[in-house]
Amino acid sequence: MRLINSEDAAALVELYAKLDLETRFMPLEPGERNLDAGAEYEYLEILLASPNSTMFVTAREADLVGFISATGGCKRRDRYTAQVLVGVLAAFSGQGIATRLFEALEMWAKERQMRRLELSVMTTNDRAIRLFEGLGYGLEGIRRDALRVDGVFVDEQYRAKLI
Repeated sequence: MRLINSEDAAALVELYAKLDLETRFMPLEPGERNLDAGAEYEYLEILLASPNSTMFVTAREADLVGFISATGGCKRRDRYTAQVLVGVLAAFSGQGIATRLFEALEMWAKERQMRRLELSVMTTNDRAIRLFEGLGYGLEGIRRDALRVDGVFVDEQYRAKLI
């Protein structure tokens, strides 16, 4: 596991495409994401220049198999809060990768005096909910019928952890 760099743009785009195809729990549907490596390179340059945003990745050989990102607020009042997104390929789930990604992110957040990490999760994603609960991300609210997945409305939980 390591901090991402802008040279990982093409591999990250490939990881996103795989995740979008194999799970219904990611925020975007297959084909909805901009899969342009050049645009992703530019995004990573901006992300890495931000004092309150970051991304960590896990690689196996030359391929990325998991990531966690934190996008910090851009206003003075919310710059100590970051939105978290995590994804690990199914073939690598159950190996502790997501837990290690969260541990790295929380260490990063403490070093930067972040106060709050927050995320959302579909209420149908039992495995992720158990992970988030085990990591101390408390339930803060539920948005009823917040998402439409495969033609069915799904509730979404908001969870957060204070650092």
